[in-house]
Amino acid sequence: TMRGKLRDHGLASIAISAHMDSGMPDAADMLARRIRFAAGIDARYVITNSTTVDRRSNLERVLKANLPMAEQIGIIIALENPGNGPTNLMCDGKSGAAIVAEFNSPNLRLNYDTSNALTCTEGKVRPEVDLDYALPQTCHVHLKDALRENGRWRYVAIGQGEIDYNILLSKLKPHSAIPMTLELPLRLNRLFHADPERYPDLPSINAITTAIRTSWNCVAQAIGELKQI
Repeated sequence: TMRGKLRDHGLASIAISAHMDSGMPDAADMLARRIRFAAGIDARYVITNSTTVDRRSNLERVLKANLPMAEQIGIIIALENPGNGPTNLMCDGKSGAAIVAEFNSPNLRLNYDTSNALTCTEGKVRPEVDLDYALPQTCHVHLKDALRENGRWRYVAIGQGEIDYNILLSKLKPHSAIPMTLELPLRLNRLFHADPERYPDLPSINAITTAIRTSWNCVAQAIGELKQI
């Protein structure tokens, strides 16, 4: 089984990335499969997207259909604020937390993506401030950073973009029960008001390891409880 293979390699999964449009007609069955898969590998969080504004009612049906199973087997559905698209129902932590709060379920929470709040709003929302609204409903955090260059967003190591991670991480530090993930989509970039694109060339192993080290050390310095590498 996948659970056995993970254990054989000394690995474990806290969360799975199961992104989909949860307002699509067949989304209820799709989400159910993802919940069962997460339970099968002992992951606790299923991270996925909500939907567009016009499909909100279907999102509600999909979540109501799946929350009883999630509650029964101990899975938390974590809706993530996306990084682009003006028609998205959740463009930042404030709107995402408000939607999650309506369900009043401990098994439906928010996966707050720091950079997505910045890029989805083309820089109008500051994640350092938006986090205050998101935190009451947040169960998991993606740490990501981006820079504006010539009308596009370029994703960079944590601490090398526009987000003030000293401020943001100081707000997360008291919430040690919330897992944080370093997300480094180094090959992606995005024109304003457009979908993400990939650079034609893969980043080198050196570029990847440097970005991981830089990001880890940024978080370690801000949190003060981790060893730098």
